[in-house]
Amino acid sequence: MLTLARNWRDVPLSEADRAMLAYVELVALTPSAATAEHLTTLRQAGFGDPEIFEIVMVTAYYSLRCRMADGLGVEIDSRLRQDATLVEAFAFRPPSEERASSAAPRLSQ
Repeated sequence: MLTLARNWRDVPLSEADRAMLAYVELVALTPSAATAEHLTTLRQAGFGDPEIFEIVMVTAYYSLRCRMADGLGVEIDSRLRQDATLVEAFAFRPPSEERASSAAPRLSQ
């Protein structure tokens, strides 16, 4: 799983999985670049409209969740930061006291 998180292109996957992950990457990083041709590629890989909808919804949900956490300065639980595998897989940010002063301010609790 960690190899998949690092670089899915280096993992032996089906063509359908490769098409899905390429689209997930596109939607997560540059959503405005998505075109009808990308949807055609997914359909040709065997995905129907319900599966494509689910791919987009899950990708959008996690993108929103991460952007909200970053924008609000949410810190990662210290117990999770101690797991080197999780830190490496998800590139967790250092605690705020280790971040540059330009980091997003935290909301008062």
